[in-house]
Amino acid sequence: MFLIKEHTDIHFMFEDGEVLHAHKSVLCSKNEVFQKHFSVTSPYADKNEVEIKDTTKDVFHDFLHYIYKGYTYLHKLEHYMDLLYLAKKYLTKELEEYIIETVGKDMIGT
Repeated sequence: MFLIKEHTDIHFMFEDGEVLHAHKSVLCSKNEVFQKHFSVTSPYADKNEVEIKDTTKDVFHDFLHYIYKGYTYLHKLEHYMDLLYLAKKYLTKELEEYIIETVGKDMIGT
């Protein structure tokens, strides 16, 4: 389902013109921030585009991968920190803990 544009109803727009497509129902079912963001009382309820200005498409892609599949890939330290920022912003505690644990292991070489 992830990365399949068919039946997507939300588009994340990035400053460089790149776009990621997603499904509100999936995001809302797995994340309380998205639930509130797209709730019927939110000004974003009927919007199908969200501008993302605080991260890159690649990092947000990996964050969405985690939302959809429950895991993601950590490529390099800078990427860890950017993904940790998103985990904190979107209150994704399990991802936050996973990143912190992984960074710790990488720093001590285990």
